[in-house]
Amino acid sequence: MINEWVFLDFDGVVCDSIEECFQTSGLLLNFPQDDWGFLAGQQPPLIDLGEEYKARFRRVRPYIRSGEDYVVVHRLLEQHQDPQSQKAFDAALEQEGQARLEFYKKRLYVLRESLLKWQSDLWMSWNPLYPGIAEALKSVLNNPRVVILSTKKAEFIAAILKFHGVVWPAERIFYTNGRAKIAIVDEVAGRSASTLVDDQIDHLDFSHPFCRCRLALWGYASKEAREKDVPSWTLEQALEFLREL
Repeated sequence: MINEWVFLDFDGVVCDSIEECFQTSGLLLNFPQDDWGFLAGQQPPLIDLGEEYKARFRRVRPYIRSGEDYVVVHRLLEQHQDPQSQKAFDAALEQEGQARLEFYKKRLYVLRESLLKWQSDLWMSWNPLYPGIAEALKSVLNNPRVVILSTKKAEFIAAILKFHGVVWPAERIFYTNGRAKIAIVDEVAGRSASTLVDDQIDHLDFSHPFCRCRLALWGYASKEAREKDVPSWTLEQALEFLREL
């Protein structure tokens, strides 16, 4: 066992969650509810805006940093204002305002909790793991220094992994709750050697003295990020790394 800390992002590294994010953010925007209790008796209306719209959504996905951003993506696409860069998308977020973004975040979690409670199989089907990831995680289940670090709440991650046959320890799922990932790495690992794998380049610090940062190329890394000369891994390289821990 290699004695180092390993921090894995979830969406875009472990889980290909774009369908879940597309559906839940679209439901929130198009069917605003104060109470999602109706889900106990019926499946929600699926968001189907055509393949061209979904392709546009996927093209913008690399600019996402947190769940509430997806709602803004839908709003921009519906207005045919597709952002062409991280800078343009960040400007749209700023215009949206922090208060409204916080509102989106809270409502998304209420919706996700309702889907998980009453439409679990449907919700889980929107959250496939990347090929080979389940087996790789199982191989490091007993390594206390391998953790998941995500902007998604821990209970959702645990439920998705369990659905895919990976019973991951709850104490090894860290929810950022608005904090910078590298700050959490510093807090947990200190000056010990560590590795952070993420598909959002803004979460990575390639000059960090103790944390080896790797851009995940199999996830939603933007074209801008992929063109930068930064350390990166393919899915196979990441799986090999985990197998060797």
